[in-house]
Formats: sequence, structure tokens, C-alpha cells
Amino acid sequence: STGGFDSESNQARAQSRRTQNISLLKCDHADYQKLTFQKYIKEMETEKCSLKEKIDGCDKQLEMLSDRLATVANVGEVKKYKAHNEDIEKITALLYCLASRLAKCENYLENETSYTEKYELKKLQENLKSQLSEVKTL
Repeated sequence: STGGFDSESNQARAQSRRTQNISLLKCDHADYQKLTFQKYIKEMETEKCSLKEKIDGCDKQLEMLSDRLATVANVGEVKKYKAHNEDIEKITALLYCLASRLAKCENYLENETSYTEKYELKKLQENLKSQLSEVKTL
């Protein structure tokens, strides 16, 4: 009779260990996802800093080029050059804005389950793709 009790006790302990192991696996998976996400954010922040440094370098080069141009070109040519740079900056900002909106739209589209919402998001996606294509030709 005690053998049955020991067997039940052992089974209960084994079940308890399995439950603990499953809980640990769930925690480990959540922790892993959190660490992976934190690593991704850190990498993106590093890339952002790197891009900011490159942009600052480009801005300095443009400024030096503009100063040099002012010494050899006439006033009309300098104005034309500055207007061209401003146009390029506006086009770049528009490209970035459209690409960001398209990425968000596609992300929402992946996660959306409602047929009506998906239909609206598909229309928006096509519109954004068309606008992005138009801007690229500028």
C-alpha cells in the first residue's frame, strides 16, 4: 500500500517539475524576445547615430561647396544652386515620409483580420506605392 503512495507522490513531484519547466520555458522565451527586441533597438539607435554623422558630414560638404561656388559664380547661379539643394531636400523628405507611411500600412495589413479594414489598407497601400513611384521620377 505504501508503494502506491510513493508512486503517487513521485508522479505529483514529476508533474510539478514539468509544470515548473514549462513555466521556465515560457519565461525564457519572453525574456529572449525582450532581449532580442532590446538588441534590435540598440542596433537601430547605433545606425541612427551613424546616419546622423553622415548627414552632418554631407551638410558640411554642401556648405563648403556653396561657399566656394559663391566665390566663382554669379549671384544667379548661386541662387539656382541653393534652390536646387532645397528642392532635393524636400523631395528626400517626401520620399522618406511616403516610404514610412507605406511600411506602417504594410505592417498593419499583415496584422489585420477584418476584410473591410484589409480592403481599405490595400487601397491605401496602392495609393502610397503610386505616389512613391511618382516622387522617384522627380
